[in-house]
Amino acid sequence: MKKAFFFLSLLMIIAVACDVSITLPTSPAALPTDTIIPATVTPEVFIGLTHAVPAQVELGPVTLAVQEARFGNCELAGCPPAPAGTRYLLVTLQALNLPVGQSLDYKNLPQGIAIHDNTGVNTPYNRIYRYAHAAQQLTLYFAVPENGTVFGLQWPGAAEIPLAVALDGTSVTPQPAFEGVEVAVSPLRLVLPPAVASGVRGNQVPRADGQDLPTWGKTPGHTLLTLEGYALQNRSHQPEIYVYPAQAYVEMLPTVFESIHRLDNILYSPDPQLNSDQLPIVPFFNAQQAFASNIALVPFQNGQGVRFVTEYAQYPAPANNQDLFYHFQGLTRDGAYYIIAILPISNPNLAETSDAGAPLPAGGIPYSYLVDPNADMQLYYKSVDEVLNATPPGAFTPTLQQLDALIQSMLVTP
Repeated sequence: MKKAFFFLSLLMIIAVACDVSITLPTSPAALPTDTIIPATVTPEVFIGLTHAVPAQVELGPVTLAVQEARFGNCELAGCPPAPAGTRYLLVTLQALNLPVGQSLDYKNLPQGIAIHDNTGVNTPYNRIYRYAHAAQQLTLYFAVPENGTVFGLQWPGAAEIPLAVALDGTSVTPQPAFEGVEVAVSPLRLVLPPAVASGVRGNQVPRADGQDLPTWGKTPGHTLLTLEGYALQNRSHQPEIYVYPAQAYVEMLPTVFESIHRLDNILYSPDPQLNSDQLPIVPFFNAQQAFASNIALVPFQNGQGVRFVTEYAQYPAPANNQDLFYHFQGLTRDGAYYIIAILPISNPNLAETSDAGAPLPAGGIPYSYLVDPNADMQLYYKSVDEVLNATPPGAFTPTLQQLDALIQSMLVTP
């Protein structure tokens, strides 16, 4: 099928049928009767990471989350059966923030990785079982005592991580602890980091497909979640997350087919080599993506997607914090839901506004179009990408880690 490329729209879909507000209270208080969650009178609070059993470890700059732990056989060539009195325990770790196209540095694992069990034995990992580059998953296996029934992963520099292992050999995926408060607007549930926003407002947007509607105004009906009390105010974009029924949206618009096709290429290609022309697009923006930096795959509880820092414009616009946003697009594992997140973000190396003469911080890239209308804007945007990619994740506001954590906490169910 031919790929279709359309300019996208900056106008957000504003037709809504139901407005559901959720504000995270600072003290116990009754919530409005039309509040979707929580079931009790106050939001369900997830235990903060500083007080909870961690489910993540670090390998250099990359965060790894425990994906699953199971008993199984070593099926590698030349791999012997587990020694007498032991059985193999396989532990899979998911890379959360590894840049797309880069490989995990699995050959330089730290010394001291082991499994501690209730028999008192510490079992160092035998060898790497598998590294799946496309999925960015690393599986280690350990020859643990056969009579062990309770296990914890020991990783240098981290507290021991209890492993949920089904004794019948079936796989159990541990649920990570996310810092913040759980909120939900059906079918989306997520944990809102307190440094990112103070509440959410949910809208159920009805179907709109009239012949007179512009492309960006059409929808099969979707859920729109707006973050309130967001860390950045008065930006060009509202902090919003959209959840669409994927198949219905694809059937409605070629631009959606194109975007999801690109997303599939990223998620399932064995070795994706990405540039801004290959990233998924925002179907309801009437503008063009100027640049895209900090590209990384980010999984969520029942799916996966790609995030990057970008800016859209209808002219050769300067890179600036007024228009900059963290963009995520993903799919649930069953392909039923298509998620788009648009979350404003700022970088210390960019001008604060889109005014061509706005002050530029030290280390920023001068806006070449200001002095030369024939300037090479692709070179300018490439330089902006390099500056943004070189910025530490924690120097953004909100930080990339905070926004990644919000995305990772998402669970989309009917």
